[in-house]
Amino acid sequence: MSFALLESIKSSIGIWWEKAQGSLEVLLYTPLDDPSLVWLEVLPGVAVSGVWVTFWMAAGMALLSFFGEPAPWELLPVFAFVAAVTAYWAAMGRMLGFMLFPREGAAGGAWSFLLSPVSAAVADVPLALFVFRAPFAPAFLALPIAACLGLTVICGATFDRERLMETGVGRRRRRVWFQLGIVRRNAAAIAAGVLLAAVPAGIAETVSATAHWTSWSDVRASVDLQPVDPQLVSSQPDPQPARSDSGITVAAAGLAGVVATLALMLLMVIVSFAAFFLLGLPAILTLVTAGALWGVQAGFGGSGALQPWLAGAGGAAVLALALNTGSALPVYWSLAFGSGRRLDRLREAWSGYWALYRALVIPSCVLFGLVVFRLLASG
Repeated sequence: MSFALLESIKSSIGIWWEKAQGSLEVLLYTPLDDPSLVWLEVLPGVAVSGVWVTFWMAAGMALLSFFGEPAPWELLPVFAFVAAVTAYWAAMGRMLGFMLFPREGAAGGAWSFLLSPVSAAVADVPLALFVFRAPFAPAFLALPIAACLGLTVICGATFDRERLMETGVGRRRRRVWFQLGIVRRNAAAIAAGVLLAAVPAGIAETVSATAHWTSWSDVRASVDLQPVDPQLVSSQPDPQPARSDSGITVAAAGLAGVVATLALMLLMVIVSFAAFFLLGLPAILTLVTAGALWGVQAGFGGSGALQPWLAGAGGAAVLALALNTGSALPVYWSLAFGSGRRLDRLREAWSGYWALYRALVIPSCVLFGLVVFRLLASG
C-alpha cells in the first residue's frame, strides 16, 4: 500500500507544479465550469493510483499462486478501492490547501502530506477487516466514503478561481513565535478546551476516590454491577530500584523523550485535521473521554498500577490534547457558523490555530517528553 500513498502524494502535487510553471492560469481561463476543473485535477491521479496498485497486488498474488501458495484474489478489489480513496483524498486535500493558503505553496502542500496518512488510516480500517475476514467489513466501507464525501463538499464550497491565481508577491510580515494578541482573542476557546478535560476528570476522580476504586478491575466490577471487595489491603511501598548512572540509560531516556514529544505533536495535528471534516466532534469526544479516564486513574491514588506513567505522563498528554482542542475550536466554529466569506473565515481560523499551536501546544508536548524522560531516567 506504500505504492498508493506515494502515488497519491505525486498526483496531488500536480496543482502546485502547474502553478509554478504558469500553466494553471491557462487552465483556469478555459471555458470549463468549476466542477470540471476540480475533476480534471483529481480523477487522473485516482485512476493512475488505482491501476498501479491493482497491477502490483495482482502480480504479487500471481507469484503466490505460481509457487503454490493460496492467494487472496477476492481482496484485489478492496486494495484497488483503498488506493483510489487514498489518491482522491490527497488530491482533494491539495486543492483545499491552495484554497486556504494560495500564496504559500509549502502551506498548501502540507495539507496533502498530512492528509495522506490520515486517508490511508481511514481506508486501512476496512481493509484490515477484510484481511481478517470480519463479517461486518463491508459496512465499514462507509467510513472512507463518508470522509471523501465530506472533503469533496468542503472543497466544492470553497473553490475560487481568483484565489488559485494569487501569487504571493509582496512583503511578508515577520513571524513571531508567541503571539500574545491571538492568545488573548482565543482565550475563551482555550478555556473551553481545558474545561472539557478538567470537568470530566474532576468528576471521575471524585467518583473513583469515593467508591474506593484501586484498579481498573474494580471499575469493571462496578460497571457490571458486581460486588467490589471493600477491604483495603495495607501494603508497603516497593523499594525504589537502584538508580543507574549509566550514560546509556540517560541517553536512551533522552531519545525516548524526544520521540515522545514529536509523536505527540504529530498526533495533535492529525486529530485536528481529522476532526475538521466532522465539525470537531471526534476531537471533543476524545478529549472528554481522555479526561474522564485520566480522572479515574488519578483517583486510584498511589495504589494504582503504573500510577506515575498513567497519572503523570497521561496528565501531560491530556493537557496537550485540551490545549490543542481549544486552539482548534475557532476552526470548527468558523466552518459551521460565522459571518463573511467562508474561505476568509477558515483561513483566519487556521492561521490562529497554528499560532496557538506554536505558543501552547508545542510547549505542552515538550512537557510530556520531559515527563517521559524523567520517568525512564529514574527507573
